[in-house]
Parts: sequence; structure tokens; C-alpha cells
Amino acid sequence: MPKALKLDDVINCFDSQKSLPKNDPWYVETERKEIEIIKNDLLTTKQGLKFLLGGHPGNGKSTELNKFDYDEAINKRYLVVKYSANEVLDINDVDIIDFLLTMTFKILEKAEETSTSLPDFLQNRLKEMEGYFTDKLIIEKTTTEARQGEIGGGVEAKTGFRFPFVSLGTDFFAKMRLQSETRKQVRESYRFKITDLRNLVNDIIFNIKPSIKPRDILLIVDDLDKVRPQQAEKLFFEEGSTIGDIKCSALLTLPISMIYSPKSAVIVSKIGRQKVLRNLRLKDKAGKEDEKAARHRNILRQLVFNRMDENLIEDNALEMAVDASGGVFRTLIDIIASASSYSRVHGGERIDTIDMESAIDEERANKKRALNRTYYDILLEIYDHKTLLTKDRVEALELFHSLFALEYMNGDEWCDIHPLLISDVEEYRKIKQDEKA
Repeated sequence: MPKALKLDDVINCFDSQKSLPKNDPWYVETERKEIEIIKNDLLTTKQGLKFLLGGHPGNGKSTELNKFDYDEAINKRYLVVKYSANEVLDINDVDIIDFLLTMTFKILEKAEETSTSLPDFLQNRLKEMEGYFTDKLIIEKTTTEARQGEIGGGVEAKTGFRFPFVSLGTDFFAKMRLQSETRKQVRESYRFKITDLRNLVNDIIFNIKPSIKPRDILLIVDDLDKVRPQQAEKLFFEEGSTIGDIKCSALLTLPISMIYSPKSAVIVSKIGRQKVLRNLRLKDKAGKEDEKAARHRNILRQLVFNRMDENLIEDNALEMAVDASGGVFRTLIDIIASASSYSRVHGGERIDTIDMESAIDEERANKKRALNRTYYDILLEIYDHKTLLTKDRVEALELFHSLFALEYMNGDEWCDIHPLLISDVEEYRKIKQDEKA
């Protein structure tokens, strides 16, 4: 889509949920090298590697992962199986069983594109699974005709596929994603068969590899960083060994909360190497703008101008948006979209500082509503010390997951509260001081 040339088009060009391919005209290079390091290691290694890519929601992980789609060297070396967990799983209710089933489906779906054949014993195992899902699974009845039309009635296998189970298509996973009773029944059936599911995945991988020589398999699962801390701990910590035992290279996104969890080191030991895609910092740890911070500001400005004509926003309004973003792409994109809406309502032809102030105030109010006293205490600690001292608190991990606290790097890792919350945290400090007086 071309960039916006008039105010009415801005909202269509600032969709924070849309990731970009590298060749998209909206794409902007960010100086971050984590993906290049991972790519180089994947091309150099002679054995399977697994990576956990951490980072805040909305800081560009999906766009960075899209680089693998068209990378000639990676696609020459690997059969890339890439998908979004959010499309096939309920991201708020994720279980290792669901994860292994989706992995099985996606690997088989990709293998359909090759000349791969599977031995009879694997075909029979897949037929048994398909039979269970088509004949024995009792699907939870939907409560509205709209939803019933959305996901269909029962699970029905489709024809024209070489492999059983993959023929169930997305209908089955739509039910898994939308129907809690379906997930419950599937999990009860496979709770004591997790090892069998893992072995099935590995047997499929082992039997596919000869057909794709000299390539290996690279599994890329995006949007796992959106899993909430409690669910993420179950998946990555409690079942990390199961994920680590999958016999192919893999790149999985990881919630930023797990990076700060005391269990992070154990997760790494069970699964693989950890890389963190950090936010662009707009100041150093001391609060000053150094050379790198200035470059990062220019990157964020370029992100905006790649999507809209420069004449559609006042310079001061743009600087306000950049400051308020905290270096997070999604926040910047959302604020620009919101400011354009305020400008249109006021009959403006470009975004001015008043429009931007309204958008920023709205974003700040949305964040502030979710805060309680416990959250404020932890945010005050982070604001004063630029680090997280209470890493064993679930509330602390939630703050990073929800973009109330942000991680940066300035030689050493450090963190800070989201700039939108500074005035509220300072106000809370005064409240605490008055209570002690």
C-alpha cells in the first residue's frame, strides 16, 4: 500500500497489528542485529539449533522474522515451517498438547508441498489421530448462529491430501482455538501421551528430511511472546524439555516476562539459546540523548514518513509522538493513528500538537486504568533504579508483558517505566510521602 498523501488515508497506513516483509516500502532498518546473528548461526551450524527470541509485544519481532520468508540462503539450507501461534491456538490458554498438535499439522502441511512420502506405520498413526478427531470428539455447541457459521459444525476430514490428519485442515484448529470444551477433551485424551506426540513429531521430521536433502527443517513459531506469564511458565519452563527434544532447528518467540523470570536460565538450558530484540532507546541510562539515541529517533521518524507524507504532521507533534512511544513501534503507530482521528474530527488537514496531545492523553489514560498500588510500587522501583529488583513477583512480569515497563541496552541491560506513566508514578510518589508524613 502506498503511503498516505491525505489525512483520511493515515488510519489505513498505521495498523500496528500488521507485520511487514523486508521489501515493503514501509519497512525501516533498525540497526538491531539479533536476527542476523541467528541467521548466521543457522547457516553455519552442522547440528540443529534452537533459539528463543524475546522482546516486548509490538517492538518488531514479527517483521524481523519475516526476513526468513525470502532469504535465499536460509531457504536453500532449510525447509522453513513458519506460522503464527495466534492463528491456531488460544493465546490465553496454551498447553503443550495444543502446541505439539499444531506443530504436527504445520510440518505435514508444509511437507504436502514437497515430494515427501511417509512410511506405513506413520500413515497409520496419523489415521488413528484423524479418526479420533472426526469420529469420537464431542464438539462443544456454540451459543450463537454467528459463531456456528464462523467455525462450522463437526470436524470433517477433507479429501485430496496425501497425509492423514493434515486433511482436517484449519477447521479443527478453529475449534481448538475457540472452544474451551474441545481443548479440554483433547488434553484429557493426550495428557498421558505427551511423549507419544513428541515422538510422532520427531518421526515425521526424520522421515521428511531424506526428501528435502540437503536441507534441514527450520521451525519458526511467532506470537508465542503474547502468551501471558503464568501460561508461558507452564509451556516454556514446565514443558521446556519436551520442546527442546524436538529434532529440528527452531526459532520461537518468547514473552519478555520470561526473560525477567528467575526461571529464565532453566528455560534456556531446556530449550536453547536466548536472544532479545530490544526496543530503540531514546536516551541513555542517565536520561541523556547520546549518538545512538539520536539515530534511534531518526529511525522512528523514518517509520512515520515511510507511511505518510511529511506535510501531514507538524514537526513538534511528531516529536511528541516519538517521545511518547518509548521506542516501541506499536505504540508510535497507534498514537499516530489516534492523532489523525482527532485531527479529522476537528476538521484539520494535518496532525498538530493539540491533536497529538489528545492522542497521548488517551493512551496514557488507557494504561493508567490497569494500575493498582502493587503495580505502582514496582514501577517506582524501576523508575528510580533502572532495574527490576522484585523478579519473583508475578505482577512485575505482568508489567513488562503489558508494556508498562520497557527494557533497553546501553552497554549494560537496563529498564525503565513507559514514558507515558512518568507523571502518574511521580504523583504516586507524593502520595506515599504524604502518607508517611
